Amino acid sequence: MCDIWWNYGIICEDKGEYISRLIIKKISEKRKISEKKARELMNKIAHPTELTSFIKERLEFLKACKFVVKNKLSQANILKNKEFNKLYQEYNKKFFFTKTDFKDRKIITPKVFIKEIYLEIKNKNLSDVEAEIKNMYEKTSNISRIRKETINSTNLGEEEKRLISLMEQIILWMDYRKEGMMKQFYYFTSFVHEFGKRKKETYSTLEQLTLDELINWIDDRFKINKKIIEKRKKEVMIVYRKGKKRQFIYGKKAKELLELIQYKSEEIKGTVASTGGKLMISGKARIVMDAVKDQLDKGEILVTSMTRIEFVPLLKKALAIVTNEGGMAYHAAIVSRELNIPCITGTKNATKNIKNDSRITLNLKTGEIITN
Repeated sequence: MCDIWWNYGIICEDKGEYISRLIIKKISEKRKISEKKARELMNKIAHPTELTSFIKERLEFLKACKFVVKNKLSQANILKNKEFNKLYQEYNKKFFFTKTDFKDRKIITPKVFIKEIYLEIKNKNLSDVEAEIKNMYEKTSNISRIRKETINSTNLGEEEKRLISLMEQIILWMDYRKEGMMKQFYYFTSFVHEFGKRKKETYSTLEQLTLDELINWIDDRFKINKKIIEKRKKEVMIVYRKGKKRQFIYGKKAKELLELIQYKSEEIKGTVASTGGKLMISGKARIVMDAVKDQLDKGEILVTSMTRIEFVPLLKKALAIVTNEGGMAYHAAIVSRELNIPCITGTKNATKNIKNDSRITLNLKTGEIITN
């Protein structure tokens, strides 16, 4: 069932890009404007009017921040407050998965939640927190207004309107899928942690097993070879061929093969998912692969493979976003439009060709990224 669910997601990703290009071309022809301008319009009219996971999580978090600031709660005694504990329980019930990634789950304990709140409200008063909450609702309202005005003024036919409606649903579906994926990873990795605890094996070892090896190990039908585990922690490539036994390739040969299949190009270019109202923007690049561990200073350009909900605190500080993966239906594209900051997605090679602390320039007309 999971395979079918994942396949539907892949279909939607491709369909989303297809619809985007089709509508962009029609808008460009009908309004006699450039495809860049047409893409900007498409970004506006296809963006969901429903609150996305990013907005919902942020609003729930700010609700707790507002309560702490308003009641002037001290960090030492905050857990004694019943109302705060209720807010934590509500947040954790809805967004327990937000710090989970493809590698491991991270539990949002009261201590973690409190630490994040006090980092957020540092140098902020009640008016600041309330202003952000109001601003988020206003941005969502503005997206709906701009979408309606743009559709009415663009004079699109019924077929195009139906395609735009489908595109909006695809973007929402991708948002739901992202949330569903993170929940699944949370539950799955939690099970692995628990089995490791019961059978006295480390998670770092168990995460190197294939699914069938893990199941057989749980049933005492597979014995872990620690030498092979150590090899897998380095360079490893697994080859799957229909009707044949899978093949593990290690070491130098694996590294060479992985290099061979990687996208190679000196040019860094992707799809402009959001202009943020600018034609060009320059700033210091910051490569972020782990949103929980890696740091990003305010005003830096966030460069990553793809974003997820746990990236939200960093995205709020970013001058712009650049990703290897994705299109206009992906998380980074959706969030960048909600935050009204520039975003270029689908570069394939940004994290490889851009260096930390280097100054880069984003051409928001062509999607090109220039390294200085």
